[in-house]
Amino acid sequence: GDGALRCLSAVTLAQGAKQQLDFLVSAAQAVWSQGIDVASDHGLRYVCEQASLDAEAVKQKLQNGFDLDAAEANREALFEAGLWGVPSYRCGAFSSWGRDRWWLVQEYLRREASQ
Repeated sequence: GDGALRCLSAVTLAQGAKQQLDFLVSAAQAVWSQGIDVASDHGLRYVCEQASLDAEAVKQKLQNGFDLDAAEANREALFEAGLWGVPSYRCGAFSSWGRDRWWLVQEYLRREASQ
């Protein structure tokens, strides 16, 4: 819906991986545990403020419509890796899908660290 599209557009303004993660965690907590509507300007502003993301810059960006280029590039990379859904994991040449396969990712990382 619009909330997800607004968040996908907003996260492109984050400065680096830490702020991207901060924004995504803030959005998830707002939606899933605080009942905040990120489809509203007030809700998205709250999420931006929690992640120290410039809410005014996000508002201006959204005035031009949704920016889904990064999301589309990620979707294409997912398919190129032979994956199709979430959660998907990719570490180097190793790829897996499914929350129940997290142990495989851990094992892969353990083996890589011991080499």
